[in-house]
Amino acid sequence: MSISNYGERYLEHKQFLKLCADLEINTLSLGSDEKWLELLEKEKILFPICRIVYPKTYLKFINNTFDPSNFYNNINSISIPDRFRNIHTLKEAIKHFRVRRPLFHILDKRKSKFKKYIRYPNRSKYRQWKDYTTLVGQVYGHDNYVSRAKHYYSYWQVYYFYEITKACTLEYVINVFDEEINKELWNQQIPIKKIFKRNLPLKYSKNKGDFLGEANNFDALSFYVQTISQLGNFIFGSLVNIFDEKLNSQHLVFEKKVALIVIKKYDLNISILFNFLEFLCKKYYDFNRYKKSKLTEMIKLDIDKLISLIMDGYNLKYEDVNDKLGRVIPNFNNTLDVIFPKPFADERDNVMHTLPSSFSHSLNFNEAKNVTKDETESFLLFLEQNNLQLFYYSLGQININYSRNQSIFLHLSYLSLLLESIIKIIIKKTNNMEFEINLTSYSEMKKLLNSFFKSEGWRHSLSTHWTEYTVIDS
Repeated sequence: MSISNYGERYLEHKQFLKLCADLEINTLSLGSDEKWLELLEKEKILFPICRIVYPKTYLKFINNTFDPSNFYNNINSISIPDRFRNIHTLKEAIKHFRVRRPLFHILDKRKSKFKKYIRYPNRSKYRQWKDYTTLVGQVYGHDNYVSRAKHYYSYWQVYYFYEITKACTLEYVINVFDEEINKELWNQQIPIKKIFKRNLPLKYSKNKGDFLGEANNFDALSFYVQTISQLGNFIFGSLVNIFDEKLNSQHLVFEKKVALIVIKKYDLNISILFNFLEFLCKKYYDFNRYKKSKLTEMIKLDIDKLISLIMDGYNLKYEDVNDKLGRVIPNFNNTLDVIFPKPFADERDNVMHTLPSSFSHSLNFNEAKNVTKDETESFLLFLEQNNLQLFYYSLGQININYSRNQSIFLHLSYLSLLLESIIKIIIKKTNNMEFEINLTSYSEMKKLLNSFFKSEGWRHSLSTHWTEYTVIDS
C-alpha cells in the first residue's frame, strides 16, 4: 500500500492532518482538527518539529509583485531584492526539496543565515496561531490576509497524534432507546446518572512517556528514511540511469554510508536500535489489535527501514536481526517472521511436516527411510536461497487437487522443472565436465537422472556433499 507523505520530515500542518485522514486516525472536521493540533501544542503535549516565521515585509513584497492573473508571471520570474534573498532561498528550497536533487533537507543543514527565521516550539513560549495572521495587501480588490508562520510536523508524529486522540476519547454505554435520554443527547447534554459504563481506551501518561522517550530515535529514523528516499534522485538523476550498474553499485555504497552517518549524528548504538525496534514491533501489534490497518502498514514500513539501518550500520544479515530480536509480541514465531511472513510460509510448514513421511512411504519408488528433520530443513533452505519456493505451493496443490479428483498436471509439470533446476544448480557448483556434457539434451538429462537415482546410497552421497554442492556464493 502506498502512503502519501510517508517519510517526510517536514510536513506543513495541513499536509500532516491530511496524512492523518489518509490513515483514518482523526475523525474531526478540518477546522476542528487544526484547533485540536494547536491545543496539543498549547498543552505542551505535541509540538511542531519547527516553525518558519516569514517577515511581513517579504510577504507584502511577494503579494504586491506577483500577479496571479498573469499566466506567464510566476514566482521564479520575480527579481528578489538582496534583503529578502535568504528567506526566499529558504522558502524555495523547502518547497522544491523533492524536485531538486539535494541529499539533505535545508532545515537539517542548520545554516546560520536562516537561523532567525526558524523557531523550535518545544523551546519557546506558546503563541496563538491566529496571532501570526497579517494583512499583506490585496488580491483581485480584496484584502489578503495570510499567516506569517508555517508549522511543520514530521510524519512519524501521526502515531503519537493517534494515541493522544484515542486517550482523550471518552466512551459511554448509555440507553439511547429511552426517549428522554435520546432527547438530552440531541441537545448535547449527557445524562450522567443514566450512564451504564464509561471508559478511557488508553492511558495518556504511559503513551506520553513512550513517545517522548523515543523522540530522538524517531528523529534519527525519519532522517534516515528521508535521506535514503532522496538518495535515488541524488545518484541516478533520472529513471534512465536506474539500470546503470556503476550507479547501482554506488547507490549501495552510499546507503551504508548514510546508515553510518545517522548512527554517528544521533549517537546511537546497537542496543538502542534493537530496543527501538522492539518498541516499534509492539506498536505494530497494538495498531493491528485496534484494527488500524493503514496505521499498521505505515509502522511496518518504519520497521523495515529500521532493519535496513541496523543491517547497513553494523554489517548484519536479516537473519541475524531476526534471531537477535526474537519474540517480543504474543506469538509463537519470531516477531519479524510474523510481521514479514516468508513467501508460502504456511505451505512450507506443511511440507516440513509431510515430506519426511512421504519419502519413506511404501508407494515411493525411490524409498528413502530415516530422512532427518535437519536434512529436510537443509533442502528447504536450499530451495529458498535459489528462489524455488513455488515447490511448497505446487506440492500442496497436488495433494488438494488429487483429493478433489481435479487435474494435477500443471503442478507435476512444475515439479519436473524444479528437479531439473536443482540438478543444474548442483552441477554448476561441482564444476564436473562429465555432468555438463550430459546436460546437452533432455534425453541425456534423463539418462543422468536415471543413473544417479538408481545407484546405491545416492541419498547418503547427496546429503554428505550437500553443503559443497549447494553453497551460496557471497
